[in-house]
Amino acid sequence: MNLVKIRKKTNDRLLQRGIRNPEIRSLIRLHLMIILGLAAGWLGLAGGEHFAAFAVGAVLSFVNFYILARIIPHLVWGQSGGTFSLVFGFYLRLLLTGCVLFLCIAWLEFPVVSLLLGLSTVLLTILVWFAKFVLTHKHKEA
Repeated sequence: MNLVKIRKKTNDRLLQRGIRNPEIRSLIRLHLMIILGLAAGWLGLAGGEHFAAFAVGAVLSFVNFYILARIIPHLVWGQSGGTFSLVFGFYLRLLLTGCVLFLCIAWLEFPVVSLLLGLSTVLLTILVWFAKFVLTHKHKEA
């Protein structure tokens, strides 16, 4: 399967899931590509336990990023249901993320560096997206 077909399938799936904004879909696709690229590299370099820790961190960052990508347009364009449900969902997601991280660090004794690398994929995604934005858009100087 070539990259054009993968991009179209991913776009269609995100549209089906209610993500209408093309820029947000682009961010999610970029995040997936960065996660997959780093996962392949990390598996080749570290293997085993480090890869599992990276995978947990990457999945946590992707799930949180995906949920925010679905919620933020509703907040910005005023399509949200209720403030209480949004705040409750935020704290519930924060609690679940904290519990998963606690279990991985304290109980499973995953390497913290690998967990952090997985979690930082969202930061790398935003940096790459911003660099792409700056390079592709023409800016006028004052």
